[in-house]
Amino acid sequence: MGGELVSGNQRMLTLILLIGTVLLTEMIGATPLYASLCQISNVAYDYPQKVAPSQSFSTTVNVSGVCVRNFDNSYMVRVDLSSMSGQILSSNFGSVGYGTGQSWQVTVSNKITAAVSGSNWQIRFNVYVFGNGDTGLIYQISKPVTIQISTT
Repeated sequence: MGGELVSGNQRMLTLILLIGTVLLTEMIGATPLYASLCQISNVAYDYPQKVAPSQSFSTTVNVSGVCVRNFDNSYMVRVDLSSMSGQILSSNFGSVGYGTGQSWQVTVSNKITAAVSGSNWQIRFNVYVFGNGDTGLIYQISKPVTIQISTT
């Protein structure tokens, strides 16, 4: 009789683990599905290497990719420029539009003002691709850069 009780408990434990594994797989499985909606082929950054203190200047980021054909899901690219501590200094976005299965390129410009002083100013480009609805964040990349602050 004791052997049947252990066997029953083992079956119950196995069933609970199986259900838990299925639920966990479903939760984890959603992320790669969304990530595969768009394939980003290139991210190119354009910014000045040297600026004057407190100078206002523009940066651009060109993002290229392909998003799956899905006319129910539109996509956008957002670019944040932030300090190395994470404070957003400038933010802008560009629309990719609906997924067509065709290659696309989006250019996002940001205007920013240089630091008041210092010799090297470090900022970070944070690039995101979002889908509308429940897809949310599809792609993200971060690139730290150093811009020389000089009066000459």
